[in-house]
Formats: sequence, C-alpha cells, structure tokens
Amino acid sequence: PFNETTIISYVIPERASNSYIQVFDIDGSILKTVTLNQKGAGQLTIKANELAPGAYMYNLVIDGKLIDTKKMVLTK
Repeated sequence: PFNETTIISYVIPERASNSYIQVFDIDGSILKTVTLNQKGAGQLTIKANELAPGAYMYNLVIDGKLIDTKKMVLTK
C-alpha cells in the first residue's frame, strides 16, 4: 500500500522494440498507459494525486506480450 508515491521497477531487454506499463482500475478500465523508451533497468513513479484511493492492477507489456501483472493499493 502507498499514500504518496510508489515506484514500479522493471527491466526492458535491449532487443525489445515496444514496451509499456498500463494501470487498470478494479473494473478493468485502463487509467494510464506509459510508454517505456529506456532499455535495461528502469523505474516508473506513480503519484497518489493521479489516482483515487483504492485497488489497482498494472501490467508490463513488451513487444505485445504480457510479461507480468501486479496489484497496488492506494490508501488515503
């Protein structure tokens, strides 16, 4: 859980041509898509003021393939 910011760490292979992280609400609606242009290790910071308190999921997609899905919870 977080209430100010959270950091999502990721690794993008050098050979990848298209990668992004999508944030979804509990209903599955896409709230945010962030294109990841940096290869190798990186971080994405999510600020609490960008979302309402609640539970969210985020996906890492590389070259059209779902790599991982994780949950995050924003508290007040």
